[in-house]
Amino acid sequence: LLIQYYASADDDEVHVEMRTDLPRGAFFLHKGGCMEFLSPAVQAVIENVDRRDKECARALESRSSLISEMRMISVGGKKDLMRLSDTETEMHVRRLLKYSAKLTKKLRFFCGVEKANDILNEKFNSFLLSKDFDGARLNTSADIGGNGAGAWYVYDLMGVISLVHLSRTDTVDEHGICYRKLQFFSFGVGDLYSKKHDDDSDEESSNEEPLSDVTLFAEKVMKVHSLNFSRSAWLFFRLSQQENCQTMNPSDFRYCLKYCTETIIAKSFVLPIPDQSNMLLQHLLDSILSPVHAINGYFYFNHDPSEDNQFVDQAIKFALKDKETKRSEQVGIDDDEDECSNTICESFCESIDGVDESDLSQAPSSFCESFDGIDECDISPFGDDPPLFISLFLDGQPFSKKLLSRLCKNRSCQLTAGVTTFGQSVIFRSDPAGIIQALPLLHAAVALSLRTKLASFTASQTLERLRHLGPALTSQELRVAMTCVFETNSVARAECQFDWHENSFWSHDDFLSALWRELTSGRFVKVKQASNRTEVLYITEDPRNKIDKTESLPYWAFLFFRTSHMSIYIHHPLGISEATDASTNISLIIYKACTRVNQLSLLEELHRNRTTNPLLISYSKTDCLKPVSKNEHINESW
Repeated sequence: LLIQYYASADDDEVHVEMRTDLPRGAFFLHKGGCMEFLSPAVQAVIENVDRRDKECARALESRSSLISEMRMISVGGKKDLMRLSDTETEMHVRRLLKYSAKLTKKLRFFCGVEKANDILNEKFNSFLLSKDFDGARLNTSADIGGNGAGAWYVYDLMGVISLVHLSRTDTVDEHGICYRKLQFFSFGVGDLYSKKHDDDSDEESSNEEPLSDVTLFAEKVMKVHSLNFSRSAWLFFRLSQQENCQTMNPSDFRYCLKYCTETIIAKSFVLPIPDQSNMLLQHLLDSILSPVHAINGYFYFNHDPSEDNQFVDQAIKFALKDKETKRSEQVGIDDDEDECSNTICESFCESIDGVDESDLSQAPSSFCESFDGIDECDISPFGDDPPLFISLFLDGQPFSKKLLSRLCKNRSCQLTAGVTTFGQSVIFRSDPAGIIQALPLLHAAVALSLRTKLASFTASQTLERLRHLGPALTSQELRVAMTCVFETNSVARAECQFDWHENSFWSHDDFLSALWRELTSGRFVKVKQASNRTEVLYITEDPRNKIDKTESLPYWAFLFFRTSHMSIYIHHPLGISEATDASTNISLIIYKACTRVNQLSLLEELHRNRTTNPLLISYSKTDCLKPVSKNEHINESW
């Protein structure tokens, strides 16, 4: 049957006439009374065409209304007052669903963790309403078309309109996985002439396969939701109280890790001595990390999120400054290549350096050497806001308190630490600048802070082991000990300025040589030379407790001879407080030694000039009240 349409428009209405092709081949105008002369089949076709025309007009009106609603929401401002009501929105959505092809996806959510689901739902909403898409959220959350209550969105995908619905209902499958239905109802303009399940619909119009643009849109939403799942788990742990973190389902956390990659940031050795080393390591980790109770071996950064910027600034600047400080302090350590090849020194340097650079790719030709000089666009190659979980493994097994006590009871273990990001990371250099360039800023700050703490812990353990070997240490062992002293954070530093009395018989070098002889004589303190090629001494006996005779060193105290002063570095097994007290006592001993050298110098001057310096004369109390000129000398005959 062939139908011709004749349309005309007046000021206030539109007239449509239809002419049908009857078997005689003539077209007749279809108007009210003429219908009775047509066959029943022709009448049914004309009535159906008329109905579908009217329904199509209403569907086009609903489509235009939702598109206008979407445009007004995206523009914002005063036009928000013209938005559709809940009832109008539901009517338009319900009408258009009859013409749409449906695509259903399952979005994974957290099982039984409402706070984490709220974070994830907020991220889902923020992504769909981002500027990447031409769409908006509709002003209704009702159950429309039996799809359940939930959020409704409308999108214009290159002329194809898609109504997106996220259900509020959590469904748990037989594997204990929680998900919510995400449905895409899509249609083009040509789809509005026939409902999907009309009996008279042609095969093409009733096709329910989603369009390619909608499929690509759904795949992108699913991919971003998986990344947001990992982000939401991390934010949940950081924002929740410690006791609430135990509610995370282990399968949910494993799913979170599925979309993360781990980058190794540090390797350290945990020695079997002393017994309290386990407690020290646990206390060190607790100062910056909290465990993820879902599975062993994973931790999260436990600082207040509002203080992240301050933490990043302090951690990175400290790491860069500390690196330069250690370089300047280690000038006194012997750099002989034969000693550097020693096994003890090499193994320790690997443990405190974090990542073995032999396993890394060749470094690029240029690196940023300071925090201020690193371009921020080069810092985060893994997407915005990746989750920050820290993995710890002992000899390849997930870290736990029980495993630490069991493995480290009789032998050393290797502790490996890593951080999670999105995408593959390669740290070309294991110094602070290389880590800052390879990781996002917060990840880099946590990595540097953790590396510093682990290096300090490893150095303290190594010093404790070497301390029990006693004074008879080899030059290689002493080199390792000096390196460890610079790495540990529980070291007391002090500087003793040389108070040298200048005269015409002793040069400054003579004064230093005499001071060296006085200190190595054992008159003031028992010391030994740390290396034959450097002017470094270490103390072998506590000057405050000479009665307690043990084979072990009382503590580590290195004396570095400089041109104008002596640098003192002390690491005490009882902590920084005891080390500070020891440094004060040793400083007094150095001043006494300087006084004696000055006295020897003055005696030599007396012997040669037969002139007594006022510093050698013991005055009475009455004489002490009289002022004495700085250049005054008393001549005496011999």
